Amino acid sequence: MIGRPELALMAATILWGASFLIVHHAVRETGPFFFVGLRFGTAALMALPLALPVLRGLTAREALAGLTIGLCIFAGYSMQTWGLQTVSSSTSAFITAAYVPLVPILQWIILQRRPRLASWAGVALAVAGL
Repeated sequence: MIGRPELALMAATILWGASFLIVHHAVRETGPFFFVGLRFGTAALMALPLALPVLRGLTAREALAGLTIGLCIFAGYSMQTWGLQTVSSSTSAFITAAYVPLVPILQWIILQRRPRLASWAGVALAVAGL
């Protein structure tokens, strides 16, 4: 029997997969940066009531780190959304999903830290799923 957690994971997967097609069509009507800004702005407004108590206790260093990470994610989403104007949504989804097997490999190359066996198992599953 499938429980609520499994249904939630399936729903998240379906929504994530569908988002490539939705974004592909949405950027025809709006620019990619407007769309990403709207997406991030909506998410920020929805998360603000939950995050506000935690945000009040941040140090300047933590706030700067969060801002830096947020800007990097925004840049990544913006480039991907911009790219969806010229490539198919399935190509974009494939390239995005390829980061799963690439992260442990890049960790090995850049950080000189060999991935553990569980990471290699994840790489194999991700490649099989692509």
